[in-house]
Amino acid sequence: MALTPTQRKHLEARLLEERTRVRDALARYDRATRETLQQESGDLSAFPVQMADQGTDTADQELEALPKGEGDRG
Repeated sequence: MALTPTQRKHLEARLLEERTRVRDALARYDRATRETLQQESGDLSAFPVQMADQGTDTADQELEALPKGEGDRG
């Protein structure tokens, strides 16, 4: 059974409405999940790695790579 042009337009409009509704629902879910995960982990930032932490790690790695005695901080 073929659809009439009017029925096709109505179906297309309903599908577009449903797509918008689903996209909005997924976006709300994504925001809620992200916020929940951030709260549970205790992170104060949305960034997975703090730039300051990366800098500290890099400095520590460089100091460990130096021959013994040359990396003393003091």
